[in-house]
Amino acid sequence: MNVSVPIMIFGWVPLTLALFCFLRPRNAILVSLILGWLFLPVARYEIKGLPDLTKQSIIAYSLFLGVVLFDHKKITAFKFRIYDFPMLVFCIVPAFSSMTNLLGPYDAFSAALNQTTLWGVPYLIGRMYFNTLSEIKVLAVALIIGGIIYSPFILYEVRMSPQLHRMFYGYHVQSFVQTLRGGGYRPSVFMEHGLAVGMWMGAASIMAVVFWYTHQFRKKFWGLNVRWVMPLLLLTTILEKSTGSIMLLAIGVVALLASRIIENRLPLVILMCLPVLYVGTRATDVWSAEGLINWAKKISTDRAASLEYRIDNEDILSEKAREKPILGWGGWGRSRVYDKTGEDISITDGMWIIVFGQYGIVGVLALLAMMIQPLGIVLSRYYIYQWREPNVFIAVTFGAIIGVYMIDNLFNGMYNPLFIVLIGSASGLALQPLEKFKKKYQRAVRYIAEGTQVTRII
Repeated sequence: MNVSVPIMIFGWVPLTLALFCFLRPRNAILVSLILGWLFLPVARYEIKGLPDLTKQSIIAYSLFLGVVLFDHKKITAFKFRIYDFPMLVFCIVPAFSSMTNLLGPYDAFSAALNQTTLWGVPYLIGRMYFNTLSEIKVLAVALIIGGIIYSPFILYEVRMSPQLHRMFYGYHVQSFVQTLRGGGYRPSVFMEHGLAVGMWMGAASIMAVVFWYTHQFRKKFWGLNVRWVMPLLLLTTILEKSTGSIMLLAIGVVALLASRIIENRLPLVILMCLPVLYVGTRATDVWSAEGLINWAKKISTDRAASLEYRIDNEDILSEKAREKPILGWGGWGRSRVYDKTGEDISITDGMWIIVFGQYGIVGVLALLAMMIQPLGIVLSRYYIYQWREPNVFIAVTFGAIIGVYMIDNLFNGMYNPLFIVLIGSASGLALQPLEKFKKKYQRAVRYIAEGTQVTRII
């Protein structure tokens, strides 16, 4: 670790406040959030009496402080609504878990504070600043720009191996062996793992495909000829060599375009239900997932072996979690599995199994509810025919991206603050009055209500 690490981590707060001085609050939030997530070092500083200071938490602290100092009216105008309930439960359940495990009031407060910082603050940002269709489109543009910015760094590491974090900050984040993939390298750039990079680029690629499909790209997009934006992001995602991210990219695009083309919500409803079905059957030990492993073997024996290893660990961790099913074991590794000598014999990969072990059924239900809520909101808010309005389809796309993100987190535990902002933006959108669309979309809704065929109208 070199001096650039504390400079970047501790300097991010004043830099973010400077952004609030010179930019509109919404734009300052986007710049701080995306550049911070893409380029801050993966580091951890222990602060006595407070949760550890990390890349994730410093971004949240910076944004919250900026809003309090420069746009406090947003916070004072905030009103709790039913859509906020899943996030509220997810933020406070660590406190109840700590108390029921007799870990003490300090641990309860610290655990809830950490959860609120990492999850509640980004959610609040999305809820307050990106709660209309036009603002959600700005968020979509920012996601694509973030993908474009990261592409040259990813391509560098594809060729030269994951070295950028070591070059700038003095150390590798993960074992170099984990970066080897398919005779080459899986870039991690400045994120904790190549899987996180793959999910980021996959989300940017899905949005780029939708922008192309809905003709939202102009002749130039952020200085690039638009004909190169989508191919650049897709190619970079593929070269990232994250099999799961590539498959989820394909699933997300197919589900979105299929729903749009056949004018039926069913593909996206299936996408929304998959995580719930998986977690429900695995947490209760109803399904062994053997069929999933056999299917994976037909695609790649190496990936199937990795999947089987994760599922084997899920089995023993689920068994341990079911010993305290309601509120879990709390923190400090209490939910992990140890042998008779006290050695940890478990590996926690999936976000859901981590939450199940630490916070029990209450935590898992809150996690699932807030992850499927965005897609549920947009599917119920807009008629399928209104998806022809580009901004509506972009909002639907964000709901699908969160669904894909949750599927990814069935097997990985890759936190991403931008996706939590999206969850908050969906909750904010649900509280807005219904938008007035162009005349043809209004006519479509009227004809639907009358039971008239509308394909000739649109």
